[in-house]
Amino acid sequence: MNSGAGKAERQGQTTEQIEQLDKCISILSDSVEQLTDRLSRTLRNSPGLGLGGEDKPEDELVPMANSIRQLKQRVGITNKEIQDILSRLEL
Repeated sequence: MNSGAGKAERQGQTTEQIEQLDKCISILSDSVEQLTDRLSRTLRNSPGLGLGGEDKPEDELVPMANSIRQLKQRVGITNKEIQDILSRLEL
């Protein structure tokens, strides 16, 4: 087996898994948005999530690590949205 072909195959698998994770995060984010809409009558008003933070320069990463960092940031935002829902829920 050619080691170059094996490396290319692994990179392809990694790219595929990152793309699937991206799709899952998008579905999760959409679900949280739908949940917020459906629960709107039972949620207290909120001054806002404050999702933005201080913009500090990010280290340059190789493309795969950058993709993972972006996915991690999206998960973090979705987690904050869920925490916000839980803190405002009046049941």
